[in-house]
Amino acid sequence: MRKKSGKNKKSDDPSRGGLFDSHDLTQGSILRALLFASIPIIFSNTLQVSFQLVDRFWVGQLGTNAVAAITISFPIILVVNALIIGVSIAGTILVGQYKGQKNQKMIDYIATQSMSIVLILSLILGIIGFLSAETLLSFFTKDPEVLKLATDYLRVTFLGTTFIFIYFEYQALLRGVGNVLIPLVVILGAAVLNFFIDPLFIMGYSLNGTQLIPPMGVAGSAWATIFCQGLAGLVGLVVLIRGKNGVHLKFEQLTPQIKTIKRIFILGTPSAIEFLSRSLSGLLVTFLVASFGTIITASYGTGQFLFNLVLLPALGLNVGTSTIVSQCVGAKKIQRLKDTIKVSALISFTLLTLIGLFSTIYSTQLAQIFLPNSPQATLETINYINIMALSFGFLGIQTIIIGAIRGTGATKTAMLLSLTYLFSTIILTWILPHFMQHKGIWWAQNISIILTMIMGLVVITKFNWEKERAI
Repeated sequence: MRKKSGKNKKSDDPSRGGLFDSHDLTQGSILRALLFASIPIIFSNTLQVSFQLVDRFWVGQLGTNAVAAITISFPIILVVNALIIGVSIAGTILVGQYKGQKNQKMIDYIATQSMSIVLILSLILGIIGFLSAETLLSFFTKDPEVLKLATDYLRVTFLGTTFIFIYFEYQALLRGVGNVLIPLVVILGAAVLNFFIDPLFIMGYSLNGTQLIPPMGVAGSAWATIFCQGLAGLVGLVVLIRGKNGVHLKFEQLTPQIKTIKRIFILGTPSAIEFLSRSLSGLLVTFLVASFGTIITASYGTGQFLFNLVLLPALGLNVGTSTIVSQCVGAKKIQRLKDTIKVSALISFTLLTLIGLFSTIYSTQLAQIFLPNSPQATLETINYINIMALSFGFLGIQTIIIGAIRGTGATKTAMLLSLTYLFSTIILTWILPHFMQHKGIWWAQNISIILTMIMGLVVITKFNWEKERAI
């Protein structure tokens, strides 16, 4: 009897459970649970961004046109990824809340149906994207060289859509049950592999005068990403099929069930729109930035990439908070849910404020890393960093609020907050450049972040945490 009690206590404490097991995050220290759920995700996100970091570094050696090609491709990729994110978030919410209820049967069923949807969507989007790549990109540049480079890059990316979608989905499902370490280990392996093969695919590789790997330029970075993330996705799929780590995919449940698909889409569509709104904002901003020329486009792309690096800690806390909230909703532990949000928001605000200060102090050095051969683009990147750093702390709070609301299953409310960001950015982006040239776009993003945070604070003070749930 004593032995059984000790075992249960161990499984309830995320710091004491098996490293690669699922975890009940509704008990024990809130700070410990939050750090356990968030820190591996922060590292995973950092490793994920390392794919882009390595790409940016090596592509940057090819010149400004190559950097601009990736810059105008990235928003289109984000639009496509918004769809998989919607399905993934729906799966995470449902799996998390069933985890709180300790209903393993429904965890496995929802996970299998979610993966089925992912496979179908990825095939459809991959074909459409490959065929329409050049047409889509032609809206963002008239430079024939940039267009050709971007088209090659985007087409290769769409070829690997299925592998990349699986790569994201298995992570979402495991995180929903509190298993955050397996995705971290798999991503680490993929990132290390990408570090070595990315320059080989971009620059080529010769041995004793024999060309073993031809130089593929910008397209080579896409091939390297697909190879590494695809391999990681297959490993994750095997983990889910084995079913020994909290989620078990079952082939007999893989046939799409209309009722379940409808349920997932109803829950996931607002999340897809939420992330799509951010992508559309990026598309609009990229379109407007491109009108100022290649130099400004390259500096914006570099600055935006650095901005996304800053987001990593907040996004890790966002997902960790959302996971705990989902499990607390399933377990009906509302006070723990509220306390988790407060702790997470405080950590996020403090951390991102400090990062903003660091970014301002070292803005010159940061810009020169990615644009060593373009002094004018470096200067514009410095301006971008210094302006955006002012709102980093507010961005941290905004991110936690949206993640917490999403974790309850109130994805429509989270979507509306993101649409606030979208529409305020659109309006200000059209107005401010008339008075401030391209710098008005930087300020538009800043102001939009603050407005969205204020609205988010208003929403959570009136939110009915006891009522909202997805199951």
